[in-house]
Amino acid sequence: MTARGSRRLVSILMQGLPVWITLLTAVVALVGGLTVGSQIKSPAQLAAETRPPEAGLITAEVERRQLTARVVARADVSFADPIEVNPPTPVGADSAVVTGNVPEIGAQVNAGDVLIEISGRPVFVLPGAFPTYRTLGQGSAGPDVQQLRAALNKLGIKAGPSSKTYDAVLADAVQKLYTRSGYPPPGSDDLSLAKGVRDARDALTEAKEAKTQAQQEYNAAKSASPSDDGTTSQLELAALKQMVTVAGRAVTRAQEALSDAQRAAWTTMPAGEVIFVSKLPRRVDSVDAAVGQVLIGGGGERAAIVLSGANIGIVAHVPGVYAELIEKGEKAVLSASDGTEYQATVKSACVEPRASTVCDTKLSLDDPLGANREALVGNIRVSIAVGTSSVDALVVPVAAVSANPGGHAQVQRVTGGLLHDRSPDQQMTTMITVKTGLSAEGYVEIEPADGGIDVGDLVVLGVASQATPSAEPTGR
Repeated sequence: MTARGSRRLVSILMQGLPVWITLLTAVVALVGGLTVGSQIKSPAQLAAETRPPEAGLITAEVERRQLTARVVARADVSFADPIEVNPPTPVGADSAVVTGNVPEIGAQVNAGDVLIEISGRPVFVLPGAFPTYRTLGQGSAGPDVQQLRAALNKLGIKAGPSSKTYDAVLADAVQKLYTRSGYPPPGSDDLSLAKGVRDARDALTEAKEAKTQAQQEYNAAKSASPSDDGTTSQLELAALKQMVTVAGRAVTRAQEALSDAQRAAWTTMPAGEVIFVSKLPRRVDSVDAAVGQVLIGGGGERAAIVLSGANIGIVAHVPGVYAELIEKGEKAVLSASDGTEYQATVKSACVEPRASTVCDTKLSLDDPLGANREALVGNIRVSIAVGTSSVDALVVPVAAVSANPGGHAQVQRVTGGLLHDRSPDQQMTTMITVKTGLSAEGYVEIEPADGGIDVGDLVVLGVASQATPSAEPTGR
C-alpha cells in the first residue's frame, strides 16, 4: 500500500469512530439495565422470603447404653508419710557443718546411699521400721541391732544370722559399709583403741610364754632323779606345778583383756550417721541445706532434707451436698497435669458429710507403680462415680421427660412421619408413662410402664421456633 492509500484508510476509520462508540455504549447500558432489574423485588416477594418458617418438633432417638453419674471435685495428691531429716552434730565435731553430698530435689534415694555429709561424716540411709535413737556398738542388744544386721545383709554385706546382740561379725559388716563408701569407720582414728588391742595382744603372748616356761620346768623336774629321802623333790614339784597353774590363770586373764580391748575397738554405728526408712527407694522432696551451711542444733525451723513417702496420698475435697452419695469402693478418675487419666478407688467416705461444706475423701491409685508421680502430685481434677445404670439401660435426654397430671413421668413418642409443616400428620405422637432411674450425662434412664417404646424411637424434646421448610419426613 502506498503512503497515500494509508492516509486515506486512517481518515475513513476516524470518520467511523463515533458510530462504534455509540454502539458500545448502548450494549453496556443494556447489560446494566438487565442486572439492576434482576435485583429489584416487590414488597410481597420480600415479605414471603423473610417470613419465618413454620415451627417443627425437636426430637431425639431413644438409646440403650450405660449411664454413670459422677461427682467432680478437686483433689490434693502428695507423697504420704514424708520423713524429715535433721542431721545432728557428729561425735567429735564442734558443729553440724554441711561439707558435701547435698542431694538435689527429685533425686532418688536408695538403700545404702549417703544422703548428705555433715562435718566430714556420712549419713547413711538404710531400710528399717525403727527410727535411730542410740549409737549401736559393743554391749548393745535389742530389735534395733537386729534391724541393722538385716539391713546390711540386704545390701550384700555379711552381718551374720539374725540376732539382737551386737557382735564382732556385725561390727565388721558396719566397717565394710563405711570403707566401701570411702569413709573411715567410726573410731578408726582413735589411736588409744588400737594401742589397747596391741598391748592386750602382747600381754597375752607374754602370758602364754610364761606358762610354757613354767610347764617346761615342771616337766624337767618331774623327770629328774628324786633325792635320797624324796622330800625335797616333792616340794619342788609342787612349787613348779603351782607356777604352771598361776601362769595358766594369767593367760586366761590376758585372753579376757584382749577380748575386752577388741570389743572396745569394734566399729560402732553412731546414731547421727544413719537413718532408717521404710519402703525404699524414696524421693528427695525438699532441701534446705548447702555446702558450708551450719545446721543449728542439728536443724532449723525447716528440715534440712525431706524425703517423700513411698505411697501416694490422695484426698478429694467433695462438696458436702454430694459427699453422702460417695461410698467406700466407688471408682474414680484422676486427671494428671500432663492430661493422663488414672483409675482410683475410694478408700474412706466422709463420716459426717453434712457437718461441713466440704468433705475430705481419701482415694488410692489402682496401679501406683504405673503412675507418673511427678504429673500426679499437686491439686488435680477428680471424677468420682456415685451411681451406674445397667449396661443396656434404655435412656433418653432429660428434656424428653415431663410429668402428667397424675405426677407420673412420661415421654412423648412420635408415631407418624416427622413433618416440619405442622400438617395434621405432625400430631401423630403418643404419651408413654415411664419410670425414671439414674440421671447422668444429660440423659435419664427410663422403664416404660406398659412397653410401647424402644431403641430408635423418636421422643419429643420441644418445638423449634425456626425449622427448615420441608414436606419430607426426617429421622430427627
